[in-house]
Amino acid sequence: MHSINQITCLALQLTNSFTCFGFNNCDNLTQMKSPVNPPWKEQLKEELSRQPVNFFTFATVKDGKPRARTLTLKGFLGETGAEMPTTFSDSLFVGADSRQDKVQEVLASPAFEAVFWLPNVGSQWRIRGEAAVLGGDDAVAREKITQHLQPAEGWTFEDEILKGFNTLDKGQKYKFGVTDGGVVGVVPKEFRMLVLLPQVVERLGIKPPELGIKHYEARIGYPVGWVES
Repeated sequence: MHSINQITCLALQLTNSFTCFGFNNCDNLTQMKSPVNPPWKEQLKEELSRQPVNFFTFATVKDGKPRARTLTLKGFLGETGAEMPTTFSDSLFVGADSRQDKVQEVLASPAFEAVFWLPNVGSQWRIRGEAAVLGGDDAVAREKITQHLQPAEGWTFEDEILKGFNTLDKGQKYKFGVTDGGVVGVVPKEFRMLVLLPQVVERLGIKPPELGIKHYEARIGYPVGWVES
């Protein structure tokens, strides 16, 4: 006879979508696989598309105190630059430089909060979770990001990092020594991608027809998913 724990773990292995919390015999299921198309994603993408530029405030933690700055969103990891993407994720990303404070702060303490104010819609979005740094010594980051990713056949992190660099504008590329601002085939060694892995998402609407707050939170445990309240 199989124990309840063994049966539960077998079900988790078959779905390949969940993690095993509190069971000692589920060594091969150590992380949660997050849904790559959560219920808030399409609305956020649609509202972002109405803005001329997607600026947002990105807050990290340093020495126990918040540090905030304005960044430019590049998009959802794996989906940028494709009319019909075949790789999907629930994670946003921005370009960064290994020499910047925000990169070092994320490496030391990955907790973040991002705030988008979208005046053309009349909505504010707050996203909290953990950030990961792609580029350099990023084996742990890749492991975390994989849990938020549904890659197409042939997709690689290396290609995604290169694509991420080539989304930078001419001025941003100049800082990495690409003086002509053109498309490159090799990523500068200092380039990094900050990938925002969401755990809590809130939308505040201040214009009709969607007034009030929508709150989405990733469920930790069984089953894995997003809870709206």
